[in-house]
Amino acid sequence: MVSNLGENIFIEDKVYKNGISYRALELPGYFIDYVAGSSNKKSLVITFESGGDPGRPRPNANRDPWGGKWLLQRGHHVLGIKPKTADWYRGEDLHAFFRSAALKQFFDDFDQVALYGGSMGGFAALTFADAIPGSVVIALDPQSTLDNRLVPWETRFPEGRKQNWGGDFNDARVGAAAAKMVYVAYDPLFEPDRKHVERLTEGNIIHFKMPLVRHGVGMFLQDAGLLSPFAEGALAGTLSASECFRLARGRRNTSRYFGGMAIKSRSTLVKESCFEKIINFDKIILSTHDDLNEIIRSIGNWDLLNSEKFRKVMYDFDDRRLAFCLKGAADAGHADLALDICRMTMARRKVSASFLSLVAECYWKIGLLQDAEAYGRLACLNAPNNGGFHRILARILHSDKRPEEACQISKIAVNLDGSSFLGWWDLAKFSEEAGNIEDAINAADRAFALNPKDRRPNDLSNKLKTEKIK
Repeated sequence: MVSNLGENIFIEDKVYKNGISYRALELPGYFIDYVAGSSNKKSLVITFESGGDPGRPRPNANRDPWGGKWLLQRGHHVLGIKPKTADWYRGEDLHAFFRSAALKQFFDDFDQVALYGGSMGGFAALTFADAIPGSVVIALDPQSTLDNRLVPWETRFPEGRKQNWGGDFNDARVGAAAAKMVYVAYDPLFEPDRKHVERLTEGNIIHFKMPLVRHGVGMFLQDAGLLSPFAEGALAGTLSASECFRLARGRRNTSRYFGGMAIKSRSTLVKESCFEKIINFDKIILSTHDDLNEIIRSIGNWDLLNSEKFRKVMYDFDDRRLAFCLKGAADAGHADLALDICRMTMARRKVSASFLSLVAECYWKIGLLQDAEAYGRLACLNAPNNGGFHRILARILHSDKRPEEACQISKIAVNLDGSSFLGWWDLAKFSEEAGNIEDAINAADRAFALNPKDRRPNDLSNKLKTEKIK
């Protein structure tokens, strides 16, 4: 039995939170899970996690394998490779595991072995196929390598590029050549991903081209209802290039497609048309919230914020995205419009300190200084270590003709964030107005040191030093 073979390698019996039993092996850099399928299907799928949130360690050994639930529901056996950090699978311990005789014997008991992953995991699916000749690979917008000698144009993924790219399994071209079939999904209009795929030159590759969806094609396919037919066809060996072309037409049924079209286009008419398409979707994924922000900012049509349909969408934005949108409106002279939406948002939900600071800024811009101060102080109270919030409060106090208080808050701001040019420059101006010449000179000198291209702090410092001598 397959599961008996698994006992020779995966020595620890464990259970996921959902009650499914599995056998586990822990390497220094990886957790490896083997989950036996529920049917007689002798198909093993090795899955690899993507590089999402790469700076955060992944210590949870009991997390589900990437894609495991979907595969197990269809009877496949699953071998989940779960890295402890987003290291692009460069660990020598994992390389030795894939080259081991015991693992090769384990693979021999299956009629088909497939490798499956997206982005960082797509790289792994391709490259480890070199250890399993005749396997099937499903890779979603993969990197082919992050070896700077091979892809000097790749500037993304700093956590991956800093790894050691010498030694084994360092180039997906090698693994792709060893596979029986490779199915790769990507956006051919997104240049970095396309250039990686162009390095895969073997004749065993079927391209699933998804224009205008950019990086993260797996999430897009899932949102469009296309991931299951794509993966099922690839695993069954029935997916053809013509079927990929037919499936790709379904991308028009998602908001992200129109977001990608709007970002790619230079036409205001196209952008506005895409904007209308997006806000009429029942489901809008988070990345498309960013697209909506970008569309409005790129065309500068802040009247779009008055759209009733868009306002319903905006209330689903998280505080960061909504504040980014509304700050753009306020900075463009529409503080009253931004404030109206802020008020309606606060009536619906609890908001963050950054949102409160934005409310303060909007009140400040329209001249309601008492309200601006109240929200500015509330933001600082909720986030006492944020220098930016204190800087905004100081500006409000200065506008209210209270330079001494503005200086006090400005000093707090630069103590919290000593690298802020604007913080030191504000302190210099406020100190001069309050008559604190030494503080003004010191702050101006600090500001100039941070940004020598801006001559204003240096000019102020020289003026004050000259006046002091006189």
